[in-house]
Amino acid sequence: MALNINDTKFLEIAEIICEEGLSGLDKAVQIIINQPMLIERDRHLKAERYERTSERTGYANGFKPKQLKSELAERLCDKAHLIL
Repeated sequence: MALNINDTKFLEIAEIICEEGLSGLDKAVQIIINQPMLIERDRHLKAERYERTSERTGYANGFKPKQLKSELAERLCDKAHLIL
C-alpha cells in the first residue's frame, strides 16, 4: 500500500494560521493530530480510503468525537471508528 501524504493539509494549516493568527491555532492542531490518525487507520486496515483489496482487514465506520486535553489547549478531535 502506498502512502500518499496530502500536501494540501499543510497548506490549509498555513492558511489558517496566516488568516486567523494564534486564535486559529486550535484548528491547525486539530488537523495535525487527525492526519496521522487517518494514516494509522489506513495502515491498520491495510487499505486506503475507498480502496478494496484482498489484504483489507476491516472497514472504517466514520468518526467519534473525542476531547483532547493538553497544556496547549483543549480541542475536539475525531477518532476513527473501526469495524474489525
